[in-house]
Amino acid sequence: MNYQTFQPHLDLSAFVKFYWTLEVPYDPNNRSKKLFLTAALK
Repeated sequence: MNYQTFQPHLDLSAFVKFYWTLEVPYDPNNRSKKLFLTAALK
């Protein structure tokens, strides 16, 4: 797995703390689905 975070553009930094991505190698034998929900509201 490859997890990375990215800073938002300065115009969005008051609203967005960071963006993130998660890359997982493809496995045709793995039929499960991964779902990651993240949010923080003020």
